[in-house]
Amino acid sequence: MTNETIISVINTLSPKEREFLINFGDDSVLRKLMTSTEIKQANQLVKKGVMEKGLSDETTYSKSTVVYYVDSFVRKRL
Repeated sequence: MTNETIISVINTLSPKEREFLINFGDDSVLRKLMTSTEIKQANQLVKKGVMEKGLSDETTYSKSTVVYYVDSFVRKRL
């Protein structure tokens, strides 16, 4: 996704989506620490391209945990 596309998506976000992104924080958040409502909203924003989803570096268990985060490019433009 190009920077221009991301900026246009940011400009079309609802106030609720903007608030969610602003309040999300600077660090990544583990999916298992989020409510189902937060996970649904995060997944919608991932589809729009303004949030990122990845795997944690957690090695306590045999598989990693999903994490969500807001890229600094998006955060600066909110």
